[in-house]
Amino acid sequence: PYFKKSETFHVPIQEYQKKHEAHYEQEYHGTNGPLHTIYSAEYGASCQYWHENLNNLGVESNPSHMSGSSVGAWTALTAIDPSTQKRCYSASAYYLPVSHRENLIVLTNATVRNVVLERHSASGEQIAKGVRFIHNSKQHTVNVSGEIILSAGSIQSPQLLELSGIGNPAVLSAAGIETRVANPNVGENLQDHMSTMMVYEIDPSIITPEAIRSDPLLAAAADEQYETSKTGPRTAAGYAAAYLPFSHYTTPEEISRLASHLSPTSTSSAGHEPVCRHSDAAVSTTRLRDQILSSRFSSASPGGQIEFVFDVSNYSPFFTSEPGKRYGTMMQMLQYPFSVGSIHIPASSSQKERPISSDDKPVINPRYYQGVGGHVDFLTMAAAQKFGHRICETRPLKDIIVKRVFPPLSLPQSQDKAAEQEKEEKEEEEENWEQWVRDTTITDWHPVGTCAMGGDERVKGGVVDNRLRVYGVQGLRVCDASVMPLQIAAHLQATVYAIGEKGADMVREDWVERRRMMKMGMMD
Repeated sequence: PYFKKSETFHVPIQEYQKKHEAHYEQEYHGTNGPLHTIYSAEYGASCQYWHENLNNLGVESNPSHMSGSSVGAWTALTAIDPSTQKRCYSASAYYLPVSHRENLIVLTNATVRNVVLERHSASGEQIAKGVRFIHNSKQHTVNVSGEIILSAGSIQSPQLLELSGIGNPAVLSAAGIETRVANPNVGENLQDHMSTMMVYEIDPSIITPEAIRSDPLLAAAADEQYETSKTGPRTAAGYAAAYLPFSHYTTPEEISRLASHLSPTSTSSAGHEPVCRHSDAAVSTTRLRDQILSSRFSSASPGGQIEFVFDVSNYSPFFTSEPGKRYGTMMQMLQYPFSVGSIHIPASSSQKERPISSDDKPVINPRYYQGVGGHVDFLTMAAAQKFGHRICETRPLKDIIVKRVFPPLSLPQSQDKAAEQEKEEKEEEEENWEQWVRDTTITDWHPVGTCAMGGDERVKGGVVDNRLRVYGVQGLRVCDASVMPLQIAAHLQATVYAIGEKGADMVREDWVERRRMMKMGMMD
């Protein structure tokens, strides 16, 4: 219900439903939430070919991709207010409508230093008493009588917990931070969608976002069209995707071979390393998540383990566009990674004149492709490149593509169509993607899990409980993507809003219960 609670879904008119394969089932959408969602009136040039293209490769269109399964080809919603054709996001949807409230203050250009903790004299438990922050170069402390909600995201929520003395004692000691609550899971369990991007030269008549950015005349024309009619390239915010299980592009034998490595008790050749490299203190959690991921990997009804997207423009940081040419990018994004990383505050150095603070960037180690499970990630991503290239070699999408430019084709092109077809088949069969994948894998900017819910293992396996309360601290919760113990096969936006909605209800419910108990004389 919390996914629906945040949303007001606008039903597309029939013309757009047919043109963009804008499928939906009303029962899975909200009708009165603060966030407006629509199927864009316009999409990039490649989207019109996507469904037919994937159907030609045996991938069915998903008529209800918001109902719990992302498997198949589908057209994505966008968070756009249809009345203005402007982005709808947390500030415009949640903050601005209530910004007039006297009991709500949003302080910009402020940097949190740490949560102020005090030990309860009777119970010995730490209590969150305030927040220390910098504003206009001056340090301030705000004291609280209720709760503190930490929503700094998967990167900075664990950073701020550690700066407050909550975390692995070894990490805190190295940074010169006093340990107040020992929990080695803080900053661990980092899971990210990793991505690779192949670049193709496309029909030069296609207008791409990159072309608009580099051509003032195109930009002026796009701006004028948007201002006068709320149409044109500036409104082409959506995309089409395909989420596929490995079984769609690998053989059953290969899946069985890879799955055989994924027992929770799998070890490396050294005889002691778990499936995913992880801190010893959190190995039990890692093995539990490995068990879940392994079952997804070899399930008879697997989820969408790789996301495939083709969009017009060059999005690769490794390829430099040639002036005057237009490009499209074929993206492959791993959804259920076995690779597990970490985010921690850095160790202090003897040369530093001040202690570690929030001004010091956290150390992010994603550990892509490391460990036994990481090697499985690597092999499945290498296989995904072959299918991504097949998508681009299939009509009708192929009709707007000139050639692949990154990585460059290894065999020269032929003017003879029969010879070219034979060459393509030979290249697809022989091309080895492993080194290219290792060299060009980057983040898809969807990190989760660094302040994960502990579940049945509680503090042994996580950072917060099932009501998002930090273990060992009264009055402190974390409410953002960092609490997710496992990665999902989707972009994170809708899930993070749902976490926020449910977290708000939890805070409200607990406040009401606390007030009730205080009236009964059962609490201080």
